[in-house]
Amino acid sequence: MRSGGTFNPSTVTLTVDGVDVTSQARMLGTLTYPQSRVSLVYLPSTPLATGTHWTAIAYPAANGRRTTFRWTFAVADIPCP
Repeated sequence: MRSGGTFNPSTVTLTVDGVDVTSQARMLGTLTYPQSRVSLVYLPSTPLATGTHWTAIAYPAANGRRTTFRWTFAVADIPCP
């Protein structure tokens, strides 16, 4: 967010494994400048399957273009000792 800029949370999208889960996520933090951090929290309604998952978050950047960050993470089934 830039000085004097506005941020509309409804413009953010979150996908997990290609499924839009934005409506199940919560945004934490204040949306007034100069807030430097807003967190997006997603807790799936059912446990994610073991294996690799793909995630993306997209939002409008200060230059007006849509910015997307993509990453993967793994869910493992590791027994407790």
